[in-house]
Amino acid sequence: MEITRYRPLRAMRPSRHFLSHFFGDRPWDFFNEEDLYATPRFYPSIDVAETDKDFKLKAELPGMDIDDIKVEVTDGLLTLKGERKREEKVEKEGYYREERHYGSFERSFRLPEHADAEKITAELKKGVLDITIPKTEEAEPKKIEIHTE
Repeated sequence: MEITRYRPLRAMRPSRHFLSHFFGDRPWDFFNEEDLYATPRFYPSIDVAETDKDFKLKAELPGMDIDDIKVEVTDGLLTLKGERKREEKVEKEGYYREERHYGSFERSFRLPEHADAEKITAELKKGVLDITIPKTEEAEPKKIEIHTE
């Protein structure tokens, strides 16, 4: 069985070549089939949760090593960046499709006022990066007694 890729814009090729003599190639950049079928960039999924003691971020980074990931805090902004590299381009018979995403990424999160940026920890385990952001000790609200005459 042979797999054939459906390319709906192929029917426009004759008119594209005819009209490009009048307008040049710029109006037809939208119809570049290679860009339409290109694999999108890698963008990790991230869960954010809050407990009584801390905030938790979990980022899915399958296939990435610790050397490919950076976690930074600057002016109350937590930034996660890295690059997921392509292992190798496979060009052999029987290989039809490539759906995994590759490339560099950067995600930033504004830290709440009561987050302790000095005590943030990060751990990479089984392709999941766990970032723990402890909360600072919040002052208990002071009760003010109301007096009457």
